[in-house]
Amino acid sequence: MNKIYTIVLLAIFLIGCGRKQTPIGKIPVPNFKKKIDLLPSLVNVRYNKGTSGVESCAKCHNEIYEEWQQSLHSQSMISEAFIRESNDYKFTECIGCHAPSGPGEGLTRPKARDFKLHEGITCSSCHVVGNRTLGPIGSNAPHGVKKDKSYLTSKVCQSCHQQTYTEWKESNLQDEGLTCQACHMPTVNRYISNHSRGIYSKKMSAKHTFEIEYKDSLKLNLKMSPLIKNQISLEVENIGSGHDYPTGTYGDNSVYLELKVLDKDEIVFFREEKLSAREGTSIKAKSKKRFFYTFRPPKKKSYLLRARAFYSSSNLKEDVKLAEFERYFEF
Repeated sequence: MNKIYTIVLLAIFLIGCGRKQTPIGKIPVPNFKKKIDLLPSLVNVRYNKGTSGVESCAKCHNEIYEEWQQSLHSQSMISEAFIRESNDYKFTECIGCHAPSGPGEGLTRPKARDFKLHEGITCSSCHVVGNRTLGPIGSNAPHGVKKDKSYLTSKVCQSCHQQTYTEWKESNLQDEGLTCQACHMPTVNRYISNHSRGIYSKKMSAKHTFEIEYKDSLKLNLKMSPLIKNQISLEVENIGSGHDYPTGTYGDNSVYLELKVLDKDEIVFFREEKLSAREGTSIKAKSKKRFFYTFRPPKKKSYLLRARAFYSSSNLKEDVKLAEFERYFEF
């Protein structure tokens, strides 16, 4: 009897309690609303040398797995760009973010794993700590999922994308509720598991393609100076990104701006600019950059001015056109 009483007292101490009126007065009652994670998992989900890696996740989460396969996360260790930038894997300090053993914390980069490196950034890289699966939705699935609200915030991206995270914070877009996930992990209503049908209802999930939306990210404008003769101004504005554009000090992500002055089909004037985070020439969120040129026309007449912006990266098969603006001006 004493043992049972001791266990009850210990449970009340750990769980917390309220007080309930009974015929013999008010007595302490455990507050079971405060959940305690006493059972980490019924199934060991730790990603280690003895598991099949991402293939084991695909057995139950095939739709999410197929999205991940399309993402740059799945290519983080085997892309030609990373092999080149890491000097054929000699820069071992890069492995922590390109093949993490688990999520990092704050500004501490994740620890690198030493197995199955070719799988890159896997499900476990973000969702498994020890033997416990974490996520934005709690679940009593066989491996169990502990609900962690940080997965709905940009902080979950911070440890690997430190510079971009800092740019986002400085933009004050967090005050508008714009997170990394809002742009790169759009929501979708679906069954989380292949085996959920008939057991659970659909839930709001996030796409795991970690996509980059290029459309409507930049805006271009061309003007003639009212004060300086024949001076053209090219204005480029970051209208669709919550961070600097382009972002990332590593790799070769760049934006190229080109200005052409055309006389019918003939190019009589051409200039090109490069925007790069590595070179410190990116455009901050909701900001503009202007470039000025002097064009001395061969003849006094109307010329077509055409400006274009392209996103270039070795992660892409070809450049992506971001914006275009053209207009006739009299010279």
